[in-house]
Amino acid sequence: MRQRRHYKTFEHSTALEWQPRRLARAMVPDAPPLTMSPPVQLGGEPGRWTPEELLLAAVESCTLFTFLAEAQQRGLTPVAWRSSAEGIVARDADGRFRFVHVVVRPVVDVKDEEDARRAREVLEAVEQHCFVGNSVHPEPRVEARVVVVRRAAPPGPPEAGVEGPSS
Repeated sequence: MRQRRHYKTFEHSTALEWQPRRLARAMVPDAPPLTMSPPVQLGGEPGRWTPEELLLAAVESCTLFTFLAEAQQRGLTPVAWRSSAEGIVARDADGRFRFVHVVVRPVVDVKDEEDARRAREVLEAVEQHCFVGNSVHPEPRVEARVVVVRRAAPPGPPEAGVEGPSS
């Protein structure tokens, strides 16, 4: 008997208000607004998120959240995650500006070699399942590093008469 696939759909919405000068305020329900600007090179204000940075942050955070979901399904608990992302915007063959290169560089810390092997397997699945990354063309590359960290033994009980951190 053939299995029937159930396809999920997800709806997302935002609102945007133009602000004085070249600023915009992006809003979503139940979250603080985010003031945005075009890149400084295009007349924007320094120190503001740009649409280009938001797109990279969306790809980068989707990469993290997809990794965590896949890791949980496989019983993997990472010790830490940190990442960076970069993108290059240039004119394509049609003369339109677009991202022509996107790369996410996570560094995943794990506790031992077995977890490192599983983390590498999870990272392979991430590229296929990160729907934000799959929505960007060209599809982002993930250039990951997995680090086995050896934690020092926890310190013993505090010495008599020495107070530890309060809760």
